[in-house]
Amino acid sequence: MAARCDGASHLGLQEAELRILVGPWADSEGQAAFFRQIAQADERFTDENPLRAGDDHMTGPVRWGVLGVAAIATKKVIPAMQQSGECEIVAIASRDSDRAAAAAGRLDIARHYGSYQDLLDDEDVEAVYIPLPNNLHAEWAIRAAKAGKHVLCEKPLAMSAAEAATVAIACEHAGVLLMEAFMYRLPPPWGRARE
Repeated sequence: MAARCDGASHLGLQEAELRILVGPWADSEGQAAFFRQIAQADERFTDENPLRAGDDHMTGPVRWGVLGVAAIATKKVIPAMQQSGECEIVAIASRDSDRAAAAAGRLDIARHYGSYQDLLDDEDVEAVYIPLPNNLHAEWAIRAAKAGKHVLCEKPLAMSAAEAATVAIACEHAGVLLMEAFMYRLPPPWGRARE
């Protein structure tokens, strides 16, 4: 599906195919399965993804950075990612360096930053999870895409349809995957219900 988004003009983007992948988000079992599926999807995109092409880590876990120390991240998502075996949380950031350091210590994360941009500048980070306040989702998803990072963004992806389309186009233009952390699509209970 091709789409044009006038809001994307400030990014210097043209028409692009919009690709938003939606993932599960219900319970620990579903979250761990979700992150395994992200890793498998990443393998399928290896040839198209300059972050993975020729990378020695190609078959290893996806290296994640987390933009923010929200409770959903520190109590649910990061532990599920760490449990999945397909993810390695390599960095966490907060606007407050002390909060980032405290979260990193509690969650056994090697690096912490007092700035979201510093995390995006970390070359070891392949993908970012964005649990920031809703009005910051689009801005930081676009910045992450420009930095060449895959994006998993908490819901809502953006504050409007035009803003969401802009994010999708930015990710498509950058050649990175974009997923909204939206529950109900792939958790194991729904798979059993479909059977």
